[in-house]
Parts: sequence; C-alpha cells; structure tokens
Amino acid sequence: MFRTVCAWILGRVGYLLYTLVVLVVCLWLLFPGSTARELFVRALNAAVPQLEWRVQAITFELPDALRLSGVEGREAGGGGEPLLRIDSLTLRPDLAALLGQRRLQAAWRAEMAGGTVQGLVQLPGSAAELRVEGTMQGVRLDEVAVVEQRLQRKMRGTAAADFTATLSRRPLAFIALDATARLEEGRIDLRQPVLGHGFVPFARAAVTLSLEGERLALTEGTVESNLFTGTFAGDLRLHPEPGASLITIAGSLSPRSEFFSAAGGDSAGLQAIRTRLRDRPLPFRVSGALQDPGLHFEEFSLLFDALSKESRSP
Repeated sequence: MFRTVCAWILGRVGYLLYTLVVLVVCLWLLFPGSTARELFVRALNAAVPQLEWRVQAITFELPDALRLSGVEGREAGGGGEPLLRIDSLTLRPDLAALLGQRRLQAAWRAEMAGGTVQGLVQLPGSAAELRVEGTMQGVRLDEVAVVEQRLQRKMRGTAAADFTATLSRRPLAFIALDATARLEEGRIDLRQPVLGHGFVPFARAAVTLSLEGERLALTEGTVESNLFTGTFAGDLRLHPEPGASLITIAGSLSPRSEFFSAAGGDSAGLQAIRTRLRDRPLPFRVSGALQDPGLHFEEFSLLFDALSKESRSP
C-alpha cells in the first residue's frame, strides 16, 4: 500500500515537473532575449494597431497557465483613459496536443467589464489564421469605452454570447463568425428624439450573427421593451472604421401604450396612426452609417414626422 501511494505521489510530482520544464523550455526557445510581457505587448500592437497596448504584469500559475493582468488598450498615439481594459487574461496551453499531435491550442479566460469571456483558441495548419470558440457572460457595455468611442453614442446593457470565429492574425480581423448574442437591461441613446424618447430602453434583445465576407448577416432578431416588442433581420456591411459600417435592418414593432405617451394622448397625429395601425404591427427600417443611421416607419413615416412636429410645438 505504501509503495502504491508513493508511486502515485511521484507520478503526480513527475507530471508537474515535466509540465513546468516543457513550458519553460518552450518559452526559452521561442522568446530568447525578450521578456514575456514585452512579447505580448508587441503581439497585441501588431494584431490590433488601432490601439496602443499596455500589460501591467505577467505571471506563471502552476502547473501550466500564463496570466496577464491589467491589459489596456488606448487610442494609438494618444493618452487618456483606456478604451478597452481586460482585468486579467489567462492562457492554459494544451501541452498534450502540442507534444502528441503537434497542434497548438490553448484554453483562455478573460475577466473584463464585470463579466467573463472564455473558450478555446487554436492555431490550425495555416499559421496566418486563428480559430476561436467561446462564450461571453455578464459583460457590461457601459464599461467598454471603445463601444461609445467608435459609435459616438452611449450603449448600456449586460451582454452574453456564444460564438465560433476564424481570424487573420496580423492585423487581427474576422474571416468568419457564427454567434448568438443577447443583451439585457439595455438602452441605446438616439441622436434625435423619436416621439419624445431620447433613448430606447429594452429588457432584452437577441440576434443570430453570421459573417460572409464583409457582410455580417443579422437574423432571428427579437427585442422586448416597456415601449414595444419586436422582431428584425438585416445585415451590416463592415468598414475598417466601425462607425462607417452600413447597417440595413427591417422589422416590425408591436407598440405598447408607453411608446406614444410622450407624444400626447390627444394628438391628432397620434389618433391617425392608431386608426391606421389598429391591431397591425408597426413596420420599421434602420439604414445608413452605423454611427448615425436613419429610422423610418415605412408607410407611416409621414404621420410620425407630423406627430414629432406636434410634440415639439409649444
């Protein structure tokens, strides 16, 4: 019995030492004369040149993990507050796959904006591409400053998603993407009020995403708000500058009483809209640059324009 226990202990210690030796040797062979932190900063700057990156600390966690802390991306060539901050990023290489199948892959976990993003990253036969799969939970958009900075509007909500993606490495860019995304307790600020509403609140929204070339297809979209419920679908034509991407979405809303409340219940324009709608859903279309798209209510657009003018009149 004693010999069996000793053998078990020595086996585990041997595996631990083996793992550490392999990890240290790999790092020494791959990155001589350079600290791991400098390496990751250079890699991040090459992959995402739009931002200037800093890494506060990098440490090894036994038996086989690498942990980066305080990863921050700021506007390239500028200062100020970070546009993207990752509190910690942990990489756990799959040494068995590396040694047995000569396949590079690692589990990863990022803690950011009050939530987590985690999954698996693989380097397939083509060294120019990465394959990533994972999940996102509890990420607060109002704590991701790059969203507001790129879109020039405030967005709030807690995001979740399941995704698989293929990315080019330098610069980092999506080649393919399939995802389902959800946003809860959110709001989107509007450039111009619609029926007296300066923002659109919603309890939850969900959409399926699929990237085809430079076209990001949006399908099975649903939204639930105290103002309305709705469905939508469309696409986003991607541009290197996110705010210049072109969005086209069409759908329908089932308005609730709160949707028209700011316009005044006795308005002639409101009565005309309600008479024409009856129990039908309200069609809508969003189109234009993502930074400043236009909102149209299809055949009801003229009535909504008149109602908006009424609501602004003294």
